[in-house]
Amino acid sequence: MRNSFWNCVAVKLMSAGISAGYSVVGLLDSGGDRLASYAASRSVALLISTFIRVWARSRTAHRLGSLGGSRRAAPHPERLQTLTAT
Repeated sequence: MRNSFWNCVAVKLMSAGISAGYSVVGLLDSGGDRLASYAASRSVALLISTFIRVWARSRTAHRLGSLGGSRRAAPHPERLQTLTAT
């Protein structure tokens, strides 16, 4: 699961980066067109939010130990009996 997460991160960051790059170039070439400004703002915001989300996710995952390959603890036996009885 760890590798698939980072593969998705890489693809998402590349996609958002390319989109933001083309949008900013389009904005600079258009001389401030409203549609180009809107596209650039959305693309740059997507790139920034992707970076923030990856940073927050990797910090949380590292703090919980899931990046180290540890597994979740098994449910307490009494809780397990309650779950299976209903």
